[in-house]
Amino acid sequence: MIDDLINEIEQAMLNVLDNEQLNQLRKVLEYTFRNVSVTENGSVHTESSNQMLIDNFIAAKKVEGCSDKSISTTVHENPLTIS
Repeated sequence: MIDDLINEIEQAMLNVLDNEQLNQLRKVLEYTFRNVSVTENGSVHTESSNQMLIDNFIAAKKVEGCSDKSISTTVHENPLTIS
């Protein structure tokens, strides 16, 4: 999984870095991620996590005394909103 991430980062940097810089980037990323374990989250988990964030945000705004109209406008403009 780490190798996939490093490859993805390298691909994104291809137009910006020369070969020597890409090699150095790979070395730095491999060293930085040497003791890191990465797992992929499923989209369902992410969606439920986003919805939980939205619910917590709305609850906090209600505690702050924001009007329902103000909260509704803010939530509908939020890119995390799940319909």
